[in-house]
Amino acid sequence: MLSTTAAFEGFAEDFAAIALAKAGLSFGEIAKKIGGWHNPSLWEFRNYMKRSFPATAPQLDVGVSIPIYNFTSARGAAKPATLTWEQALAASRSWMQVRHHLTHGLTTGWRSERWYGPLKADEPNAHEVLRPMGKGLYSLTIHGGITCARIYSIGAQAISTEVGQHLGETLDWSDRPAFD
Repeated sequence: MLSTTAAFEGFAEDFAAIALAKAGLSFGEIAKKIGGWHNPSLWEFRNYMKRSFPATAPQLDVGVSIPIYNFTSARGAAKPATLTWEQALAASRSWMQVRHHLTHGLTTGWRSERWYGPLKADEPNAHEVLRPMGKGLYSLTIHGGITCARIYSIGAQAISTEVGQHLGETLDWSDRPAFD
C-alpha cells in the first residue's frame, strides 16, 4: 500500500511534468506547478489534469470502473466488487489517509486498530476503505492493499491515456501489473 502510493506520486509528478512540457510550458513554469504537490491522490491528479488540459475534462469525468475487494464485516471473506469512477476517486483520497497514518506512525497496519480522523480538514477518513473489525477497530488486510493498488494503477492509466491521446501520444500499458 505504501509502495503503491509512493509510486503513484512519482508517476503523477513525472507524467504531469512531461505533459506540460509537451504542451509548451517552460521548465520554470512546470517546477512551480508541480512543486506544490504533496502526496496527490488519484482525485487530485484527475482534477489537475482537467485544469491543465480542459479538452480532456469530459473523458476524465467519465473514467473507468475498477474491480476491488470489499468486506462487509469482520467475519467472512473478501468479496469481489466494482467501484464506479467517482467511488474510486473518493476511495483514493481515503487511501491517501491510510498512507498518512502509516507513515506518520499513527497506526501500524499490522493488526486491527483504531484509525483516527483525517489529518486535514475536508478529507475523508482512512477507515472508509478498511475492513471493519468491530468496536471502532479496522484492519488493512492484503485485500485492502490489492484494492489500493488497483485503484491507483488503473486510475492512473485511465487519466494519463486520455491526456496522452489529447497530446497525440499513445501510451503502452502492457506491463502494468493486474494485482490479482
